[in-house]
Amino acid sequence: MSLAEELYDIFYVTQLTRGTALERLVAVDRVRVEPYRCSQIHRHMNAETVLYIESGFGIISVNDVSYEGEKGSRICIPAGAWHGVTTYESDLVFTSVQFRPIYDAATGRLDLEPLKK
Repeated sequence: MSLAEELYDIFYVTQLTRGTALERLVAVDRVRVEPYRCSQIHRHMNAETVLYIESGFGIISVNDVSYEGEKGSRICIPAGAWHGVTTYESDLVFTSVQFRPIYDAATGRLDLEPLKK
């Protein structure tokens, strides 16, 4: 089965667990961000998230701390933490593992709150 890449804000997401028995428990996504992009700052109130950087380079901000995301690094984002991604000269590709899933297809619930300016 071929999986589709979908665009959310600046994130090209392939949802690996969608349509499986795991999708209501944990989400595993492959995420790609093009060069010179900056996401909106946002949070997920119910999702603990771990990012594993597969390739490229970017800055991942979590609350007031900036992390250099490069191949092989892991970044943990607690539930309720404000976070965002900025890329530079190359695509940034990472695996995102979320417990509880940010999006629940069965209920249509999206656990996403943008920072209000």
